[in-house]
Amino acid sequence: MERQLNQMQKLEAVGRLTGGIAHDFNNILTIINGYSELLLEQLSKDDPHADFAEQIKLAGDRAAALTHQLLAFSRGQILEPIVLDLNAVIMSLENMLTRLIGEDIDIAFELSTDRPAIKADRGQLEQVVLNLCLNARDAMPHGGKLAIETMCVELDLNDCATHSESRPGCYVLLAVSDSGCGIDKSALGQIFEPFFTTKTPDKGTGLGLATVFGIVKQSHGHIDVDSEPGLGTLFKVYFPIHSADAVAHPIPTSSNNSLREPILAQKVYLHLN
Repeated sequence: MERQLNQMQKLEAVGRLTGGIAHDFNNILTIINGYSELLLEQLSKDDPHADFAEQIKLAGDRAAALTHQLLAFSRGQILEPIVLDLNAVIMSLENMLTRLIGEDIDIAFELSTDRPAIKADRGQLEQVVLNLCLNARDAMPHGGKLAIETMCVELDLNDCATHSESRPGCYVLLAVSDSGCGIDKSALGQIFEPFFTTKTPDKGTGLGLATVFGIVKQSHGHIDVDSEPGLGTLFKVYFPIHSADAVAHPIPTSSNNSLREPILAQKVYLHLN
């Protein structure tokens, strides 16, 4: 508990610093992107300077995306929480996940038949799912298995004893597990820190899991990770159930209906217990 408290205090301090810098930097980017758009409107497509202005705009957009991730980590981004069905959010991402993950990785979905509502920002919730799945993909460069699961769980005082921020109650659990290379125990305590990554510089910025951490905390949830080198990784994200009788906001589903029912496929090495 003391170790976790020290870790949380360190992340909070880094988050406050990150959020302040990200806000100031975002204000500067607004000016850069605004003037680049004005230049693009005034320059014809044949003008040799148009390409320069376009590159400035593209770089500004990429920088703005990074600041949004930093703000999500620091919990400084303004959210628009609505009542959602987590299963419906996952189903709406089916086609995108299939394209991003690739053909050499088998994806198994096991979605709970109970569909209680949670309250979260839909865009940020999608980012949590995508970032966890992309992190799993990068851990399996030669292919493997990825499982996305949801279920309703109830945590008691014993379950919350190892997590200083968690509270007893009913939660919707999102679990993302892979059969990849796993994470060394020495690195597990740092994986949610911004800019910390075990990947090569060309593979990531170290902001993906930090962003997930910030979004989950801002949504009043908490996240666990279990991993062993060579045996894969399991992320468990707990979102408080909004209320038993809440009506979830409707979400358009994919034209492919293969996720309408849970898919019972061969599970990856790490299972939910």
